[in-house]
Amino acid sequence: MFVRAPEPVAEMEAESEPVPELDAEPESESESESESEPVPESESEQVPEAEPVPDREPEPEAELDAEPEPVAAARADVDALFARIRASRAEAVADARRVLAEAETEEGVAAFDPVEPPPEPPGSERRSDGTLAWLEAVAPPTAEHDESPPAAGIHARRDQLLAPVEAELGRALKRALADELNHVLGVVRATDGALDLVAALGDEAAQRERYGTAVLVPVRSAAAVGAALADEDGSETDPDPDDLGERFAPDAVIDAIADELLGLVRARVGRILDERAGEAPEQQDRLRALYREVRQERVDLVVRHAADRAVGAGAATVLTEGTPVVWTMAPGTPCSPDCEDNALAGPTPFSEPFPAGDLHPPRHPGCRCLLTPMHR
Repeated sequence: MFVRAPEPVAEMEAESEPVPELDAEPESESESESESEPVPESESEQVPEAEPVPDREPEPEAELDAEPEPVAAARADVDALFARIRASRAEAVADARRVLAEAETEEGVAAFDPVEPPPEPPGSERRSDGTLAWLEAVAPPTAEHDESPPAAGIHARRDQLLAPVEAELGRALKRALADELNHVLGVVRATDGALDLVAALGDEAAQRERYGTAVLVPVRSAAAVGAALADEDGSETDPDPDDLGERFAPDAVIDAIADELLGLVRARVGRILDERAGEAPEQQDRLRALYREVRQERVDLVVRHAADRAVGAGAATVLTEGTPVVWTMAPGTPCSPDCEDNALAGPTPFSEPFPAGDLHPPRHPGCRCLLTPMHR
C-alpha cells in the first residue's frame, strides 16, 4: 500500500522563499529631503538656543613693583639710613662753616698764622717778575737746574742762527766724501782692483787736509754764532765770521771732524781693497755702499757735534777772564750727569773749570748746553 508523504507546511515554504532586500536609496533620499526641509516648530522639538556668554573683563595683572613685606621693610630701612647720612653730612658742613666764621677776625681775614715765604738764597735777589737774579758766584740751593739767570730764549736763538750753518757744513762734508769716492773708483778701475790703501786715499795727513779745507768756512761761521750769543754787552748782533779775527783757532774743531770721518772711512776702505783684491767690480760696489752709508747716516751727527764745538769755542773768544758765566742746559733735552753737575755749579768765573773739568760746552757728542754770561 502506497503511503503519500505529507506536503510541507506552508510556513516552511514561506521561510524558504527569498526575502526581498529593502532598497536603501529611496530611504536615503527621503531622509535627505527630510533633513533639507525645515521642520515646523510645532512638529519638531524646539532646542533652546545657547545664551551668549558675556565677555569677561581681563583680570588686572599683578603689579611688578609689588614687593613682599620683608623686602619692602628692608628698603625702608635703607632709605632711612641714607636720610640719616645726608642729615649728618649737612650738620657737619654747617658746623665747619660756623667754625670758619668764628675764626675770622674783624677785618674778615682768617686768624691763622701766616705762612712766611722762604728766604731768598744767599747772593740773589727777587726780580719784579718773580725770578731770581744771582748777584755773585754762588751755587743755587736747589737740586734741579735753574735757568733763571740766563734767558731761556738763548737756546732757541742758537738753533735759529745755527740751522743754515749746519746745512752748509753738511753739504761741504758730503761733497768732499763724493769727490773722494770718485777718486778711489777711478784708481780701482785703472789698476783692475790691484791697489793698496795709500794708492787709493793717500796718506792720512793728506786725507785730513782735504777734510779741513772743505769745512773751514762753515766752521768759522758756527764760531761766529757762539761769539754773538756770548757777547758781553748783551746785544743780539748778527754773527760775522770776520769779527773773530785771529781769536778763533779752528784747528781743534777741524781735527775732531777729521778724526770722526777717518774712523768711519779709512780703515773700512782698506779692508775692502784687501779682501777683494783683483776683483774690481766687487770692490766698486762695496765702496759705493760704504760711502753712501756714511753720507746718509753718519754725516749729520758729525755736523751737529762739530757745530756745537765751534759755538762753544766762539763764545770763549769774546768772554774776558773772571766774567760770571753759567752752564745752561737746553730745555727739554736730556743730558749727562756731568752736564747737570756743571749746571748746578751756578755762576762761575770764566776761565775756571766747571765741576766736570770743562771750560765751556759741549761736554760730549750730543750735548746741547751753552755757556751764558750773567747779563743774559
